[in-house]
Amino acid sequence: MNRNEDTKTIVRTFFAWQEEKEEKWLSKMSKEGWHLCRVGFFNYRFKKGSPSDMIYKFDFKVIMGKSEMKDYIMMFKDSGWEHIGNFGSWFYFRTAAEGDHSLELYSDNRSKIEKYRRLLLVLGIISFPVIFFSLPNLYMRIIDMAADSVLNNPIVFNIYLPFVILLTIVELVVIYAVIRILLIIRKLRKDIRQ
Repeated sequence: MNRNEDTKTIVRTFFAWQEEKEEKWLSKMSKEGWHLCRVGFFNYRFKKGSPSDMIYKFDFKVIMGKSEMKDYIMMFKDSGWEHIGNFGSWFYFRTAAEGDHSLELYSDNRSKIEKYRRLLLVLGIISFPVIFFSLPNLYMRIIDMAADSVLNNPIVFNIYLPFVILLTIVELVVIYAVIRILLIIRKLRKDIRQ
């Protein structure tokens, strides 16, 4: 809890494939009187208010300018959604659970699929060079260093090796994320066919 009793920051980890879980948690917080006012890297800032039944939804969109962002946010505002903020290309919206507006940002699964495709494109652009160029090069250097007994060097052992291990873990998480997102897309496509 912050010094100011009217706000609090909670550190919590959610991933792209856990949207529903994150939405339910934020709605639960609003029902307890804590309303999301800012989102950051695995942290959420809440402001104390009256308990209310709110629905939270997110969208992933790469926006290239202030004018495009203004139009984008206005489109959702016109549909009854309040823009809370964004973290990177993730935009957070909320609306009251009651009312004559849609309780989804997107009314069809094709639009949801497009959102996840945009996310996959960004993940691919970021991770492709690392997976196919950087990591193999780093692994080859480690093999060369091991052959030359350079791994006994404390700088190499304490800096280089942990960096390679961390980068490998990050890339494994990205690969896992891609698989989970592809499964979501597959489920949405299946729902369209039915």
